Amino acid sequence: MTTMDFFQHQEDARRHTGRLVLYFGLAVVAIMLAAYLVVAGVVVATQGAPVGPDDLRLTLWDWRLIVLIGLGTLTVVSGGSAYKVYQLRGGGPAVAEMLGGRLLHPETDDHAGRVMLNVVEEMSIASGVPVPPVYVMENEGGINAFAAGRTMDDAVIGITRGALDSFSRDELQGVVAHEFSHIFNGDMRLNIRLMGLIHGILVIGLLGYTVLRTARFSGGRRSGKDGGGGVAAIFAIALGLIVVGFTGVFFGNLIKAAVSRQREYLADASAVQFTRNPEGVAGALKTIGGHSFGSSIEHKNASEASHMYFANGVKPWLRSAFATHPPLAERIQRIDPGWDGTFPEPKEALKDLTALGRQLDEVAGEQAARTHRRKVQSQRAAAHLATAGFATVAAAADAPVTEAALSMVGRPSEAHFDHAAAILAQIPDAVRTAAHEPFSARAVIHALLLNFDAGHRELQLTRLREHGDAGLAEETARLAPLIDALPSACRLPLIDLALPALRELTQPQYRAFVTNVAALVAADEHLSFSEWVLQRLFLAHLAPTFEGSRRDRTLYYRWSAPLVPHIEVLLSTLARVGQAREEDVEQAFDLATGNLAGLPLHLRDAGTMRYSELDFALDTLAEVSPPMKKQLLASCSLSIAADQQVTEQEAELFRAVSDSLGVPVPPLLPGQPLA
Repeated sequence: MTTMDFFQHQEDARRHTGRLVLYFGLAVVAIMLAAYLVVAGVVVATQGAPVGPDDLRLTLWDWRLIVLIGLGTLTVVSGGSAYKVYQLRGGGPAVAEMLGGRLLHPETDDHAGRVMLNVVEEMSIASGVPVPPVYVMENEGGINAFAAGRTMDDAVIGITRGALDSFSRDELQGVVAHEFSHIFNGDMRLNIRLMGLIHGILVIGLLGYTVLRTARFSGGRRSGKDGGGGVAAIFAIALGLIVVGFTGVFFGNLIKAAVSRQREYLADASAVQFTRNPEGVAGALKTIGGHSFGSSIEHKNASEASHMYFANGVKPWLRSAFATHPPLAERIQRIDPGWDGTFPEPKEALKDLTALGRQLDEVAGEQAARTHRRKVQSQRAAAHLATAGFATVAAAADAPVTEAALSMVGRPSEAHFDHAAAILAQIPDAVRTAAHEPFSARAVIHALLLNFDAGHRELQLTRLREHGDAGLAEETARLAPLIDALPSACRLPLIDLALPALRELTQPQYRAFVTNVAALVAADEHLSFSEWVLQRLFLAHLAPTFEGSRRDRTLYYRWSAPLVPHIEVLLSTLARVGQAREEDVEQAFDLATGNLAGLPLHLRDAGTMRYSELDFALDTLAEVSPPMKKQLLASCSLSIAADQQVTEQEAELFRAVSDSLGVPVPPLLPGQPLA
């Protein structure tokens, strides 16, 4: 099975986007030509006889008509595309709601929904990305799912009720891994652009349909020979535009299907790599094949998002050409070559942990079920997190330095999934529940920022009592002892867990929250490294939701002089965070900069460095191309591996850097090789 390279797939997605724009540009030119021939042909054909020697006659290739109709067609198509993209400006949530999805809240009493949320949280922590919200399409009996969004910050996972009620936990994990691969590979943004472009072409046909209806209703009120001829011309133009528009959609959907099919094979392969369990994805596909509703989506907008689903959601016309997904049997055969070709009977009851969880819920209540699940996880957690001090890094003798670190990007391993389950098992129920609710999620973040000095802590709580919502200071104080007792490895995952709830804040609540966070950090008049990391991570992920800023543009495609000071700030900070002696700092910096040969980089003095500079540096470097991001992260890992030790601060800074670059790096684990 082909090894996944996150950076290569990001570049491929960019090239595919460019190629897609070219294809649709050609389609628009063809539509403009066809629309011109329709309109100009009708206009020329319906011209009356000349009324005098000075009467200007229009010809079929009259430049005035060419300009007028060409600009008109381009305006309609561009406007239609822009309108659809504007409709979906909210990213994943906008797509999910367009398809009838309902946000699945963590406090739900739906056991299948809780299992789904748990799987998504594990996948997020294992892969190093923010936890995406989950939307359920309650009225859909078919088995399907999707990932939608523009970036990782506004991504969502959608799933049908039929899938929740039919999949086992392993199958859910396989499907979620499949959808996460679409998030990693840059497919989501491409999918939204596809929706916008096809809608723009469709508007031509809709315009013709509108003109046709108008002409039909007004035709009866016209009389006379000339009036009848005018109505006939309008009818002819309208019918022509309908044919042109829907012919364009025909070819647009053909392009969409071709682009989508190949990416489904990649997502299946990636899901198997993530979970190390081929039966997860293969079992999900087999379940769809044996289900009475299959993977069909009945919502009126289903066809617009047909290329986003886990399996074919809309029955295609001319199946092989317009199918957005390969045949189920073919996908299963690639994953499970020994499959006998038969689909299972629809499942009446799940026989794995999901069914066991339902039974426990019924017999002993939710607390008993939770205790049972947590007992299994905690045995693994105790041994796993007892050594969470970030152990020595083992060097690979026969591999280039940093290869191991970069191979993790977008590729969580089985050890990362074990780590994620262990992390979740260590977080007390009270803290985890609080992280899932908008009010108390703020208290979770505030508690993470409380100073251990009793005097400063009381000043911080007083600030919350005076400027926070009623009860917020008390909730923060209640959670503080539980969060203080957590292993340090749980701090960043706890932020990831809280992000979906924090995105539900209102604008005034968000502004007050940001103000209070800044005040808590400033209470002791010193910004610590830990405070900077925590603040950097959760504020950067909330900004796209509340401030409209996005970190998905590329402005730099080669290393140049304007980037030098920002690289110096980043690599100097990393070298000083990981080393105590100045000679070791210089060695780490030299190793890191050696990977960027040709750039005049100099180590910054410790006394001249500011976190504000580091923030600005990361914001700027987030705009370099994927290959440059790969090279930059390679330099960072070279610095970390310089002394064959990974400190906790180095691990947190590496997460902050990769997070700022939009690169999903799984957490650094004890004993995990970087080199």
